[in-house]
Amino acid sequence: MFLSLFINCVFEEVIFRVTVIYLCSITIGNELTVIILSALIFASAHMIFFKFYMFIMTFILGLILAYVYLSIPHFVVALWSVILIYFFAAYIGMESGIIDKLTRR
Repeated sequence: MFLSLFINCVFEEVIFRVTVIYLCSITIGNELTVIILSALIFASAHMIFFKFYMFIMTFILGLILAYVYLSIPHFVVALWSVILIYFFAAYIGMESGIIDKLTRR
């Protein structure tokens, strides 16, 4: 579980931070708009459970991750920073049972 969660975090961060933020940045240019738009896309991708509070939680996490990613000038450090933040947030959520309670139908 630990390794699969870590691999998932790496995969998602490469998609949402590197790809989405890059594409938004070259088309929009305004950093605040890029942060909000990437967080909306990140939260929308996590709507597989159709729970509004999951959308809100992942939107807030997406805002934090996008801000951190854009705040660190060195690409590798920025990417690994958001990967680790996301991993620890997901790991704590899974170990505490919060994610299971939020995603239960």
